[in-house]
Amino acid sequence: MFLYFVLGFAVLACLGEVYLLVSYVRCQGKYPPFINSFGKVREDILQKAEEILQREKEAVKVVDLGCGSGSLLIPLAKKFPHHQFYGYEWDWLPFFLISRRVKNLPNVFVYRKNFMKEDLRDYKLLLCNVGNGIEQELGQKLKQEISAEAVVLSEFFPLSFLREKKVYLSKLYGLNVKIFLYMKN
Repeated sequence: MFLYFVLGFAVLACLGEVYLLVSYVRCQGKYPPFINSFGKVREDILQKAEEILQREKEAVKVVDLGCGSGSLLIPLAKKFPHHQFYGYEWDWLPFFLISRRVKNLPNVFVYRKNFMKEDLRDYKLLLCNVGNGIEQELGQKLKQEISAEAVVLSEFFPLSFLREKKVYLSKLYGLNVKIFLYMKN
């Protein structure tokens, strides 16, 4: 029985690696592969996002750029049902997963689109973990499009062109990582 478990795990690990490689080739290395936010860094991002959303009296729009399977979007949408939550995911597998997970959440809308081609000006809170490669392009896009009141939380990767308001230290597998809070001005 143990041998079947080990073989099954090995097959799944190989399939996962093949998926990541194919995904990387398909996006020409520009977008990060599907990796959910998890661990202490996920808890810290959720806490910062919750602090921001609790101050909002009126309903606001929140977007997760590269939402994966919804590890940030879904808990926030459940806790703040009066706000609207949007997720953009370019890859088919995480999009398939999140679209199934949000079926019963009327305040969540997910799209399989490239968020770099979308208008982001209506969002009050923007969440992202974009990876190396597009942080400058995304920073420039956000500076041009977001409102003066909008807040951006970036997991791991600094964005160019925005005013860094605060950097939070977090942990992932014992490693120090950063969460960046930005505003337009």
